Amino acid sequence: MNWTAYVIMHWLPTYLHVYLQANPSDLSFAALPYILNSVFSIGVGHIVDNLVNRRKMTLRRARKWSTVLGLILPAIFLFFFSAVTHLYSAIILISLSMGALAFNSAGHLSNHADVSPKFAGITFAISNTIATLPGLTVGPLTAKLVIDSSGRWWPTYVLAGALNFVGAVVYANFATTKQIL
Repeated sequence: MNWTAYVIMHWLPTYLHVYLQANPSDLSFAALPYILNSVFSIGVGHIVDNLVNRRKMTLRRARKWSTVLGLILPAIFLFFFSAVTHLYSAIILISLSMGALAFNSAGHLSNHADVSPKFAGITFAISNTIATLPGLTVGPLTAKLVIDSSGRWWPTYVLAGALNFVGAVVYANFATTKQIL
């Protein structure tokens, strides 16, 4: 999830300007993905809480589905994003990708309270520290991918999508809500 978010955070304005020839006023649309992410985070949280509280879905299933959707949907939107050449289509697709990342807030990001209620803050801090490592590597790696592929950006977005798919498979197979600590 963080790799995708960091690729978008680090490179979206550059991509829009260099690859899609967005003018400076069009670059203000680069804020839309973050707005959609914030709105989706609130909405998804309420929906998942209602499903669990009304016993329509177990907590474990809710965490798994939220995380899987929060990784696979953004990957799909990224794949389409990497193929479009129209600015506004790109903005819509990347906004949907960032919006769908918000499903993770009701998934693995909330899972700390399930597996370690007394130490949720500490476990979240540790995992969040590890999760920021892509922030250090995504910038240089993206630049290398773009340069090595003769200015093509699609390898960057395909890599981010592929990492999301791997994360979804791993989480779906190993996630638990059973208290551990």
